[in-house]
Amino acid sequence: MRKVFLLPGFLLLTLLAACGSCDRVTGVGGAAPFFGPAEGVPVVRVALRRNAEFAPIGVDGPYSVTLAENSKTVSQGASLSSVEVRFAGSYFEIGPARIKSPHIIITPATDGSAVVGEKHYRGILHLYGEEGKITVVNHVNIEHYLASVVPAEMKISWPEAALQAQAVAARTYALWRSKNARKHKKKYDLTSGSDSQVYAGLDKESDKSRKVVVDTAGTVLTYEGEIFPAYYHSTCGGFTADAHVIFGGKEIPCLTGVPCGNCRESSVYEWDFNVNQKELAKVVSDHAGGDIGKIVEIQLVEPDAGQRPKEVVLKGEKGEIRVSTPSFRRSIGTRRMKSISFTVSKLGEFFEIHGSGWGHGVGMCQWGAAGMADPMLGFTAQEILQHYYQGAQLQRLY
Repeated sequence: MRKVFLLPGFLLLTLLAACGSCDRVTGVGGAAPFFGPAEGVPVVRVALRRNAEFAPIGVDGPYSVTLAENSKTVSQGASLSSVEVRFAGSYFEIGPARIKSPHIIITPATDGSAVVGEKHYRGILHLYGEEGKITVVNHVNIEHYLASVVPAEMKISWPEAALQAQAVAARTYALWRSKNARKHKKKYDLTSGSDSQVYAGLDKESDKSRKVVVDTAGTVLTYEGEIFPAYYHSTCGGFTADAHVIFGGKEIPCLTGVPCGNCRESSVYEWDFNVNQKELAKVVSDHAGGDIGKIVEIQLVEPDAGQRPKEVVLKGEKGEIRVSTPSFRRSIGTRRMKSISFTVSKLGEFFEIHGSGWGHGVGMCQWGAAGMADPMLGFTAQEILQHYYQGAQLQRLY
């Protein structure tokens, strides 16, 4: 019998009781549903806007604005209609109000009533101004953050075991980023985009995503007692990648490549396209700035088990250049060349690139996790995580 990856029964019931009915926000200024542990939960800092000319910000209910340097309240109101907040000189401009400070904090009285753009967010907003630009950072309980990240990163219709695995991997990655950001005294830990983890605020939450977070509350992956960057990606194409090959740095044993035969349902499991001489000339221009003539051969250097070469050699009639595989992909276009798992065949004046997967290929394959969690196979979240992060341990932090 497989082990079920859930919190102990009495604790899960306690957390679900705190969750209540877990309904969505029901109206302007309505309270966001509370769920998860109340004590000892870390706060993560997520950049929603970075170095922007302005940021559209509002609050659906009472709020206050304080100065970060001394916690002095400088403005408050019953609500804040969405306004384009700017930083001019040494002042924040929030509608008619001008607040002299490089760092202010907007605190809604009701959780989930902060609005940036068209999205609602839990927690509070820190605004930083510098050289006429504004950076907006959402300080939010990590469990509430994850309830938005999980359905933004993975199909919420997938089996719960896959979603639980996603919650644990995303929590681990977020805490690792937070630890490093604070060590280096950065203003934020993560962004809201795919360059860290996709975070879409309160409106992306659902009953199911909140339940998945409650089921795994406080649980992270560790290797030799330390959290690590628990990377994940859409589709590996059959074999995941070694982190040190893709990202550089020292080898991390729990982030080495493993076979994955469960992501075949992904629409990007395999793909192909042709590259012409003009496109190859762009690669040469981007990385050599010279002319090596017509490309006659493309050689892949030391492909790994997932067919991810370390380098690409372009051989021309007048010479050759060596390009790192990620650089080659960027020059061709990352939307077109979805990963660096590929082979090349020459077809007359063209080269055919046949590839597999989408993303960097390191860590958990999301489509593979969904395949493992399918009732036909029935793997638990713990088994999924221990497959993709071999040698890692599950640990409850709070």
